Formats: sequence, C-alpha cells, structure tokens
Amino acid sequence: MSADSRKTRTWMAKIIGTHPVYKLDRSFMNCDYKGSYGEKVFRLDEGYYEAYYGKRRQFIHLNNRKNRRRFTKEPGTRRRK
Repeated sequence: MSADSRKTRTWMAKIIGTHPVYKLDRSFMNCDYKGSYGEKVFRLDEGYYEAYYGKRRQFIHLNNRKNRRRFTKEPGTRRRK
C-alpha cells in the first residue's frame, strides 16, 4: 500500500465482528515492513479487511489466499437510488 502523506495516513484493519456504534468492529494492524519508497506491506490471512490509503477506502475478502474480492462500500450494504 502507498506510504503516508502529509494529509492522510495509510492503515489496514481486520474486521472481527460488528460494533453497536461504528457498524464494524476492527482490529488495526501494524505493517510487516516498509518498502524502499516508504510503502507499507501487510501479510494477510483469510478474512475480511478494510484498507485506507490516499483518500481511498476498500474492503477486501481473502479466501484460501486464492480468491480475493474487493468492495468499495461496506459488505452487505446496498447502493442508494
């Protein structure tokens, strides 16, 4: 993932359940290492994750490290018409 900038921070969180106020209960992760240009590298196991970098937010579902799905909205929510 891209490096932190002056205006935004890059982070990754594992979704571990539901939360009464914030809808999703998250466990924020520390990066495993940083690349030569400051990009953050995370090693992920199976499960649901939320990523935020450069004003972009994505939801990622990893299944057996083979199938990967990305969402731009929270899983289970519908678009407004």
